[in-house]
Formats: sequence, C-alpha cells, structure tokens
Amino acid sequence: MASPDYSQGAAWQRGSYVPIAQASVPLTDWGFLRSDAAYDVVTVWDGAFFRLDDHIRRFRNSMRALRLDPPESDDEIRSVLAESAEHQDALVLMGEIMLRRGNVEAAAEHARAALAHNANDEGALRLLCEIKSRRSPLLGLWWRWSVFTGALGDRRAFLLLMGMYLAYRIGVLALNDAGFPAASGALSTVWLAFAAYTWVAPAIFRRMLRAELATVRLRPDF
Repeated sequence: MASPDYSQGAAWQRGSYVPIAQASVPLTDWGFLRSDAAYDVVTVWDGAFFRLDDHIRRFRNSMRALRLDPPESDDEIRSVLAESAEHQDALVLMGEIMLRRGNVEAAAEHARAALAHNANDEGALRLLCEIKSRRSPLLGLWWRWSVFTGALGDRRAFLLLMGMYLAYRIGVLALNDAGFPAASGALSTVWLAFAAYTWVAPAIFRRMLRAELATVRLRPDF
C-alpha cells in the first residue's frame, strides 16, 4: 500500500493524520453551518515551534470566546503538532506560504532548514529556486520559462521552440518583403537576445544556486 502524500500538508482529523486534500468537514458541522470557528498559526523554525505555549493559550481564548470546547487537552494538541514539526515537508510548506506573503528571507530560512534535514528533497530545492528567481527578476524569467517548458514535456517543448523559430523567420521575411528592413532587423535582434539569454542564464542561475546551497549545514545524521 502506497504511503500517504503529505507534501502539500497534513490535517489531524478524527484521531489520525490525513493528507490535506482528503480532509473534510461534514455539511451538518456547526462550524460549517454557523461559521463558528477559531484558528491560530504557529511558525516552525529550525525543526521546532516558536512560542507554541503562547499560541495554544491564544487559541484557547479564541475558542472560549466562541463557547467552543474541544475534547483535546493542551498536551494532546502539542503531541499532534509535534509529529510533523521537524519534517522537511512542513518546513517547505511554511516557506512557500512565507514566499507568497513576500517574506523572501524567512522563506529562504525555511528552505535551508528543510535541506539540512534532507539535501535531496525536491520540494526544498524547488522552493530555493523560486526564492532565487524572486530575488533576481531577470534570471527569474528564465526560471519561469524553464518550469513552463519542463511541464510541457520534451516533445511539446521541442514543438514549441520550432514553432517560435518558424514564426520568427516568417516575421523577418514578411517585414523585409513589406519594405520594413528596420523592423526586420529589430526582430532579429530580439530573437538573438532571446537565444543568448536562454544559453547564458542557466549557468548563472546554477552558480547562484550553488552559492546558496553552500550555506546549508546538513544534520550530522543525514
């Protein structure tokens, strides 16, 4: 039996962990019907929670104000949360949330912490690439282009590039025939710049990424 996929997050429901995509709320649940709900967000830093007791206390106060009384004790809540606090998937997920909020430095710290647990973690490496692309908009264009073409697969990516080249050649010939040599030359310059950019950018991006990875300190037991 395949192991559950917790790469996108996990939920504690009815006494067990489930992948976040499988978590559900019954239609008759009072929180769903009346919007009676309370939540709190705890930061994971270097494999540990930051001020967890304060967050639980605030969570309890919020629930008390709504007259909610969950059966789990504070210790049970701590034990449920602690199961995944040091897991690199949790660190990566929090890093992605930080990045979406614009906190690039905090996202980078979470990515490095995840890589310290597992230097081969694809999610952490992808997050670090996203961070580097955010820090360098010019190289970020190449990263987004690479992700886009990679998602297409080799065959479709090849057809896309061939189609772009044919469109470029047809555009140059058409502009020359229409008596616009300056526009034809400009189009050729743009195409050459694109070709040079896609040739040089990967090497620069990899060098920047290696420099970032050099700051990661692996756990002794890795």
